[in-house]
Amino acid sequence: MKSFTLFLLSAAAGVGLFGDVIYTSQATFEAALSGSTTVGFNGISVPSSPGYVAYSTPLVVDGISFFDPGTSTVNVNVYDYYTSSDYGGNQYLITGGATTNNEIDIFLPANTYAFGMNYGSDTQGATAAITDVSSGAVFNANNLPGFYSTNFVGFISSSPISEISYAITDGSNAAFVVTGVITGTVATAPEPSSWLLLGTALACLMALARRRKPAC
Repeated sequence: MKSFTLFLLSAAAGVGLFGDVIYTSQATFEAALSGSTTVGFNGISVPSSPGYVAYSTPLVVDGISFFDPGTSTVNVNVYDYYTSSDYGGNQYLITGGATTNNEIDIFLPANTYAFGMNYGSDTQGATAAITDVSSGAVFNANNLPGFYSTNFVGFISSSPISEISYAITDGSNAAFVVTGVITGTVATAPEPSSWLLLGTALACLMALARRRKPAC
């Protein structure tokens, strides 16, 4: 089973992008990485299995902040706290479930141009919206998988992604699950000065072509 994974990709020089490109294939999304580092929640202290620890939000893990505006807490659970969950023996973060229309906000480090995650829930069939708050790009996640299963969504943007919102939209009290985080690098858009230089060069070429065009 896939873990619920986040991908945070810092910018490197190379490919120009216009707006957000949204991926539903993890393999295609990962092909954009030039390097990655995996972190998770196994290093956070949790009582002996089964058990969990509730943390006041934001919970900060390796520079990434997880905030629940509804309950103001997130739980880090041992993998077998719920008998129906496993997640490969890894501890995981779970939040929401105490109110309706739950939301988790994920605040990213500076110069993050791409974000992806295997997303899941404790409630099979719930619906949610996953949003790049910086650009307004929205992915509508219908029929959320329950425990044991996840789906993938990824965003690559031409401007830094500072916040991702994952919000239940069907009025249910479904909760969110996170089991791991991956950070890495990906090619980014040229600086504005590079676009200006490219535009100037193209204008010069067009002017030169018009001068060389034979008269009728």
